[in-house]
Amino acid sequence: MKKCSKKCLGLWLFFFSLNLFYCEKNTTDSPSPPFQWQTSTPSEQGLIEAQLTTAANSARGLGYVHSLLVIRNGYLVSENYFNGKNETNYYDVKSVSKSFISALVGLALEHGFLTSLDQKMMDFFPKYSHAGLDPRKYEITIRHLLSMRSGLDNSIEDYDNEFSKWINSADWIEYAIEYPMTDAPGERFAYITACSHLLSAILTKATGMSTLKFANRYLFSPLQITIRQWDRDPQGYYFGGSQMYFTPRDMAVFGYCYLHNGFIHNSQIVSKEWVEQSLADHVQSNRSWGALDNYGYGYQWWLGEIKGIDCFLALGYGGQFIIVFPDLQLIIVATSDWYYYSEAADEHERAILDIVANNILEAVENNKQ
Repeated sequence: MKKCSKKCLGLWLFFFSLNLFYCEKNTTDSPSPPFQWQTSTPSEQGLIEAQLTTAANSARGLGYVHSLLVIRNGYLVSENYFNGKNETNYYDVKSVSKSFISALVGLALEHGFLTSLDQKMMDFFPKYSHAGLDPRKYEITIRHLLSMRSGLDNSIEDYDNEFSKWINSADWIEYAIEYPMTDAPGERFAYITACSHLLSAILTKATGMSTLKFANRYLFSPLQITIRQWDRDPQGYYFGGSQMYFTPRDMAVFGYCYLHNGFIHNSQIVSKEWVEQSLADHVQSNRSWGALDNYGYGYQWWLGEIKGIDCFLALGYGGQFIIVFPDLQLIIVATSDWYYYSEAADEHERAILDIVANNILEAVENNKQ
């Protein structure tokens, strides 16, 4: 859904080749025992198998999709991998990472590391305070960062220029804090990856541990999922907006947790209240993007409807998806090759949504099961 120019691919590759010395890959010291999905046939869960077969064939035909999973009523009913991939492969889920960061903010609140979403951003970064700083920066709150209403100029998402400068800067936090503002905090929605990264740094400051350590303790281990890699910025903060690596099955576990209001494995992992707040629409748009209608934005989650059926989505560049249809007890996960220019990436994301709309939703008998 994000827009950038045809230079996007080159800049991303430049970033990863130039800055690997500080954006090193990170793995967990003690991976969680994996959650074991129960399997079932499509028909047993009210799905038309022929439609799911068509969905898989369509995904295979696109050429860039690596996985397509369908979970219904808590059962893995369809699991397909393409281009030589299998269930052990893990992927950079791109901006799906933002939805994980949202869950971590909720957990930090629940466990007392944060006191309120109205805490000010600059309270966590006093070293960057100076007399010439735009006074509106002191009014930006955690809530503004979560809902992408920081007031920052969204040209920082421009891959041609400012995004490249940001991710190649010596200090990502300083660069974001110094970046110009176009609006007062809270006035306008503007999708900005730097907002998510600021949240990761705030989590580190608030908890006294790295975002990875906090996530392993309070989210990943309780969910029985494992993050395989996660890149960092020059100061060592884990990238809050991208570069988390998961298997598709682990992505599905996260979606299943939110489908059930944060409850999974007989435990309340994320509070029901936080899930509800995260999935509340803070944009209230009636716009459409491909098969996704009336899309909006919560706390680092996309919201909308497909074929008139409400859904919420974690969405990553180039075709990384966790799509949840609560009324249908349906979860769809897709991963894709993301090494594409923005125009192609947008087309690929839309193509996957078309498969969801025209094949997978059509597989749900009467859409009422």
